[in-house]
Amino acid sequence: MTLALGDRAPTFSLPDTHGEDHRPDIDAPATVVIFTCNHCPYALAWHERLIDAARDYAARGVRFLAINANDAQRYPRDSAPAMAQRVAADGDEAEQRAAAQRWEAALLLARAGKLTLAASELADLAVGLLDIRMRDAVLVRAADDSEALLSLLLTIARATVPPDDAPVCTLLAVTAWVRGDGALANIALDRAQATDPAYSLATLIRIGLDRAVPPREVSRWLRASASRGGGPTLSG
Repeated sequence: MTLALGDRAPTFSLPDTHGEDHRPDIDAPATVVIFTCNHCPYALAWHERLIDAARDYAARGVRFLAINANDAQRYPRDSAPAMAQRVAADGDEAEQRAAAQRWEAALLLARAGKLTLAASELADLAVGLLDIRMRDAVLVRAADDSEALLSLLLTIARATVPPDDAPVCTLLAVTAWVRGDGALANIALDRAQATDPAYSLATLIRIGLDRAVPPREVSRWLRASASRGGGPTLSG
């Protein structure tokens, strides 16, 4: 089928990777149809930009439909199972990015002394730390952003209850340690280990505190960890 500019688009209905059918929405102000795939490096290079465009125009009611029309026998990476794996991976990465953005926004408020977060927002921040990658991205900020991070972690810790408080209390302990507040560091770590005695980061921090490792050495370790990268990052 060949279409010319100005032709009315034909109707169609195609399933997504979850089996839900999608079709052009005649009530939408516009529908963007993109033919793409999983194996082409040029298509993959545009993937994030297309997602960003879809987000930018979603508030205007514009729909984006991405269609993979390739033969799965010739291109196994374009099969339905392979597409489902990619969507799952993209969803995980998207959530990591969203969690990082929530933390960065909260840190900006903390730096400005305007921490007026709702209970649901504090809960989102605490739950985000259950992902070790997100926890470690926040952890390394203790070296160079300790004042704002301490204020934010104290606020979250006060609003968080077991079993979700071990990560935030452990990060609070590290941040207090960096700032030379051994008393607060031990109190926060006691709480973390009371919730989860097997929490490995808390165990590591306990060893360091018991050995009286100087705060400057902790900061040096955190900066070295940040330089190695990997996982989500917070812009600074």
